[in-house]
Amino acid sequence: MQFQKPLCLILLATAIAWPGAVFAQQKKANQHCNPIGRVLRANNKALVGALICQGQRVQGVVQQGNAILCFVTNGISPFMDSPVNCATSKTVKQPKMRLCETPQGGKCYRNKGIGTAQTPRILSPYGRVIRNQRPNVTWQAVPEATSYQIQIESQSRSLWAKTVAGTSIQYPQSLPPLSPNNTYRLSVVAFKQNAPLVADSQIIQVLDTADAEWLKQNEQFIHSLKLDPDQTAYLDLNVIYLSKGLLNESIQVLEERVTAGSDHPEVYRVLGDHYWAVALVDQAYAKYQKAEQLAEIQGNAAALEKAKAGLALIEQYYSQLPDNKNEDQK
Repeated sequence: MQFQKPLCLILLATAIAWPGAVFAQQKKANQHCNPIGRVLRANNKALVGALICQGQRVQGVVQQGNAILCFVTNGISPFMDSPVNCATSKTVKQPKMRLCETPQGGKCYRNKGIGTAQTPRILSPYGRVIRNQRPNVTWQAVPEATSYQIQIESQSRSLWAKTVAGTSIQYPQSLPPLSPNNTYRLSVVAFKQNAPLVADSQIIQVLDTADAEWLKQNEQFIHSLKLDPDQTAYLDLNVIYLSKGLLNESIQVLEERVTAGSDHPEVYRVLGDHYWAVALVDQAYAKYQKAEQLAEIQGNAAALEKAKAGLALIEQYYSQLPDNKNEDQK
């Protein structure tokens, strides 16, 4: 299979300064490094799959045929001519406090405290771009709601609407699938009997056909390397999914590792980052707490620092939330 150069892949004209044997040893021994990239293709097979850690020296020139997957780009174009240009840090940004809209046009803030939900907050799909043309939609339950209406619209025209009592539904097989590269509005309205209470909505866009094929090929290539499954999830697959805006895919793969019993703190920390990015603050807090616990037990200083940074941001966020509903809802 011909491997297509992914967003973060770079064919090198530079060399890693360490001998292959040393690099291979680092791949096994240096479990707590702060990785900025991975060697995916190399003439020296001992290099394939090795992590490039932050602070490691890169110099010299070698034969063509090497490829590096950069894990963090910080908004810079990920096509680079050397792994030294891979970004060396990632900052978790604090999301804005999310407002919800009532059917009457008022605003409501999410109450302080874990587990509270005043709107049918859409939980999945996460993010704007989706891969599945028949997405599974889930949302938070609303106190006093007796039913929920789900609707998908395109250019203000309703394509599908359904009323259910639960908090999840699959886009039906009986309808045509959502079209690649098209934009839709997904809405969930909570009802008490026949009266609308509150609503949530988001814009979704189906990944285009070319990007879907690119993604499939690169997934297959990464899996063919038979890397550590936890690292594959939070490093390699995470970066190719995010390069196409597929936050939903990354969260699903990471949650699969959680279900499988992963004890890697970075699996939970990256999940915390993702939930934080979409303002699912309670879920982010729980993942950061788990990452902190595991990092302390394992002596993983790099993961511990990141988990603590995430917790600090969320604690600051919680401290600024109102204890009760705002005046619009009184």
